[in-house]
Amino acid sequence: MTKSNTLKKQQRLFQEMMPEELAFYCKQHPSDSLAIGIRNQRAKESLDILANCAKELPSHSRRVLGAYLYETFKRGNVTSTPVVLNAIYSPLLTRKNFEKEPLTNAINEFLGFAKTPMTPERLLGLIHFRDHMTARPQKATPFQKGMDLYIHRTAYFPHQTL
Repeated sequence: MTKSNTLKKQQRLFQEMMPEELAFYCKQHPSDSLAIGIRNQRAKESLDILANCAKELPSHSRRVLGAYLYETFKRGNVTSTPVVLNAIYSPLLTRKNFEKEPLTNAINEFLGFAKTPMTPERLLGLIHFRDHMTARPQKATPFQKGMDLYIHRTAYFPHQTL
């Protein structure tokens, strides 16, 4: 068996592992960078899906979600069920035209990693998620409005002189 086939088999194995099993493997083999990289990527992807789906929620729900995820899961080793997350995402999960499977898989993946000890990478992801969800839109200053108008005019009508 070639080296690339072995690598692909290992990648597939780590991708198919339950989050708890993968975290346990990473703890037992801290020098296995492939397993650690896949664990970090899976945790990041689950947070990215949660953040992407949250864009369709009202701003109040996004702020609650950001604060809830950070405050509840920042310590690691949390035993939690998807009840609260399903309640927050319920406007999306009850919508007929919304693809529910990626969101439910991301929730389950996130909660699986939440049951494991906190890693620095996941903590940074939680901090970024919280800051992204709780950020309030900034009002544009007059200078920013002028720059936006200038960019709009020059980008869309470059042949006209200002």
